[in-house]
Amino acid sequence: MTTTAISMARVNAMTPPFFRTIFFSRLLVISSSASRCRSRGSILRRRGWIIRRSGRSQTEGSACRMAGGSHAKPIAQWVMLFMLAAAKNLPRLTEFRQTKAWEFLPADELTGRTCGIIGLGSIGHEVARLARAFEMVTIGLRRTPRPSPLLDEVVGLEDLDSLLARSDYVVICAPLNAQSHRLVGPREFALMKESSWLLNVGRGAIVDESALAEALRDGVIKGAALDVFEKEPLPADSPLWAMPNVYITPHNSGSSPFALDRAVEVFARNLECFARGEPMPNEVDPAETYATSA
Repeated sequence: MTTTAISMARVNAMTPPFFRTIFFSRLLVISSSASRCRSRGSILRRRGWIIRRSGRSQTEGSACRMAGGSHAKPIAQWVMLFMLAAAKNLPRLTEFRQTKAWEFLPADELTGRTCGIIGLGSIGHEVARLARAFEMVTIGLRRTPRPSPLLDEVVGLEDLDSLLARSDYVVICAPLNAQSHRLVGPREFALMKESSWLLNVGRGAIVDESALAEALRDGVIKGAALDVFEKEPLPADSPLWAMPNVYITPHNSGSSPFALDRAVEVFARNLECFARGEPMPNEVDPAETYATSA
């Protein structure tokens, strides 16, 4: 039985008959998005599946393989951009430029501040690496804690409250699953520092957006930088649009001219291992929805 490799941007572009034909002939598929394949789950369940982006296989029992890390660098740089913008009070500086004001503006720095990272896949580790370069204290949270040279501390889900209370910047890099859905809501915002910022590059539904808007409006936390939302595009009537302490980007933190090349490199390694019958890098435990190499 031969192995066929197909790189496709949109699985939905395939007609159902063609989809079935190629999948029953020993297929290895690369897709840019797992969510677009949900309707074909009964077929995907029977085959190994490589996807480029982080996230979980929507198929029960499948061993989902990812070209993990191809977007980690640009996403982590997005995180650093907005942590710096928050520390240096960029919104006020922008106002000064628009009004031609020349005033002294107190600012902060990242050195010595605590970066709490929820989700330690390739993106979370890259955020930690860059944060350490700025001499930040790094705390990471994952389901199965284990030490990492990039983090000062790694904790489990049972220590989420402590991470939130200690962090100046809370960065969400986790995938969406039953445990992470609405993981951060009114109770969790109340635990955070009034001076803290929330940054989300994971999945929008991990955060209760209504509770976030209230926390921002009432000064429970200082600000937020968001690249993902529960509903995308973010509805025009969302109160988040009008808040001066919120940065909004249209789910493009991973944009990079190098991302595809990185994905192809990882795919080539995966394909070689697949052909030899060896374990593939970036293999995902469907129960955890994290790449095992992360």
